[in-house]
Amino acid sequence: METNIVGGDNVEGDKITAEIGNDVVGVAVGKNITQTIHYHHVKPQPVTGEILKAATVKLADLPLDQIPTVATLPAGSQMPFSHNPLFVGREEELRSLATVLKGGQTAAVGQTAAATGMGGIGKTQLAVAFVHRYGQFFRGGVFWISMADPAAIPAEIVACGAKMSELRSDYAALEFDTQLGLVLSAWQNELPRLLVFDNCEDSALFAYWRPPTGECRVLVTSRRSSWDIGLNVRVLPLDTLTRPQSLELLAKYPEQASPPVPRFTEEEGESLNQIADELGDLPLALHLAGSFLARYRHSVTLDSYLSQLRSPDLLKHPSLQFKGYNPTGHEQHVARTFSLSYEQLDRAEPIDAQALDLLVRTAHFAPGEPIPRNLLVSTMGQSPSPITLLRRVLLSGMAIIFPIKWRIAIFGKALLEETDASDIALQAEDTLQRLGDLGLVELEATGAVRLHRLIATFVINTTTEDVDTARAAVESTVLTEANRLNSTGIPGPLLAWQIHLRHVTGNAIAKKSGNTAALCNTLAALLRMIGQFTEAWPYLEQALDIRRAALGEQHPVTATSLNNIGILLRDMGEFAEARPYLEQVLDIRRATLGEQHPDTAMSLNNLGGLLRDMGQFAEARPYFEQALDIRQAALGEQHPNIAMSLNNIGMLLRDMGE
Repeated sequence: METNIVGGDNVEGDKITAEIGNDVVGVAVGKNITQTIHYHHVKPQPVTGEILKAATVKLADLPLDQIPTVATLPAGSQMPFSHNPLFVGREEELRSLATVLKGGQTAAVGQTAAATGMGGIGKTQLAVAFVHRYGQFFRGGVFWISMADPAAIPAEIVACGAKMSELRSDYAALEFDTQLGLVLSAWQNELPRLLVFDNCEDSALFAYWRPPTGECRVLVTSRRSSWDIGLNVRVLPLDTLTRPQSLELLAKYPEQASPPVPRFTEEEGESLNQIADELGDLPLALHLAGSFLARYRHSVTLDSYLSQLRSPDLLKHPSLQFKGYNPTGHEQHVARTFSLSYEQLDRAEPIDAQALDLLVRTAHFAPGEPIPRNLLVSTMGQSPSPITLLRRVLLSGMAIIFPIKWRIAIFGKALLEETDASDIALQAEDTLQRLGDLGLVELEATGAVRLHRLIATFVINTTTEDVDTARAAVESTVLTEANRLNSTGIPGPLLAWQIHLRHVTGNAIAKKSGNTAALCNTLAALLRMIGQFTEAWPYLEQALDIRRAALGEQHPVTATSLNNIGILLRDMGEFAEARPYLEQVLDIRRATLGEQHPDTAMSLNNLGGLLRDMGQFAEARPYFEQALDIRQAALGEQHPNIAMSLNNIGMLLRDMGE
């Protein structure tokens, strides 16, 4: 049966065009865990003897004295980060992790290692290095989960299941809770696996998601240095690199540069040593410095760079007042390094101007999480190509409203503008490469873009760019793309980057953005689609409160929010509570849109559906019939909504035994 879920509307009050839409605004739901499926709801999935035996033998081969070379991960693994060829040192730390995670106890539950330390110390990079060297020995697979947003964790786990061939062949078509249960069941069996909980700062969150039984090993990265003794977590505090390791890392940047640049000479060794000293041997700072020096190898000497690092005038600049950190500690050193890379971007240069704008937009996504490249580039206002737009119009059937000569002219113009669109795409690649060359962003092999959380904080705190404009651009882009993906009815593509939708929505709420209601509605639509009704509820309430305050009780957009809550209550089985919401929607639409409007028909249809669900068949029938009459008059006999209404009446008659 058709329903109006989330109306596809926006905060400007544009006409609602779809009964199943995606406009939702985000509400701060905090760090509460809201999903209904957990480990105690499912039994461990059985594993065959031959598979288990082979996996056990493979794990036994994991070396503790020698560090393995990089190797392909086991089939079914979920790993968003590729091997980093610039990684150096940390041999002792890698061996320590291997010892803990290989273990030898009868159960793997206690085999958890936590790499801890300050931001920029290289915790995540150490975990990435461990995965690509030791992951090969965990035949059950390696599964990387970002713990930065507690509400997003269930979706991350479900995404892991999509890679696990051992699960049901129809996994993609199952309900969200069923998918989650299958993964949690598999993670409790005897097959050795490696789970990585990245950026896990909450011990309760760790305890909640660590499998309580089975052979999963867990590697945690965290700033948290102390863990409850009952959790049996082996803590590995990370220090800065040794000086030889710092020098080795700096030397790698010219070696890896493309196009090639001259390597550092022996005569420059002392200058490199002093640069490492100024940067406190902090890996993230060294990465930025190395990227900068390789990029400007032909124009910046090591001595001049060292002089800039030591400049007292640079430290006094307001952009370097990195709030919240000890000005004599490593974080201040990082800020100085960030500034030197950041200030190489000259707004007078076209590519640099775009890079500045794009960097500020990147900082408004979830920090440290891979951002789909097309999504990020779209925040610069680079719309789909003219040919793509024309194709959408033609496929939608709207082209018939244009005279034939207009259609020919539009097609010709689109062909001419296609070249311009290609040029824009190339400029976007140049812009991203510029930021990558300076070490300000990481360009993943998958095409995703990643911004370290410390750089994101630095950019927001120090930029002279228009932060509000950048935030609005990110909100608008995320909203548009999330709505498009929601409209397909397939949650998978949006779940892949839902952590950004959650982050942008949360920021919009905090900033009281004009996009808040729309973002809340869109996020709620996704949550409803995957069966997370309880989590969707506060977002829909927030959207309704905003629209009531801004537009009044009798506005059609307010009616859409009321409708969304009514439909959600119906989905939750709260039929009596849903009815007054849907009745109020019908009253508002009759008063504001008229008796014969298609949206009024939509409300009649939704009320009829609710009454049918309640078993009140005779009362439901006139609602369905009136909806059909309105649609036949307003839309014509061949419209898909006519078929839906006819189907609803037919199903009702069947239920009534007629």
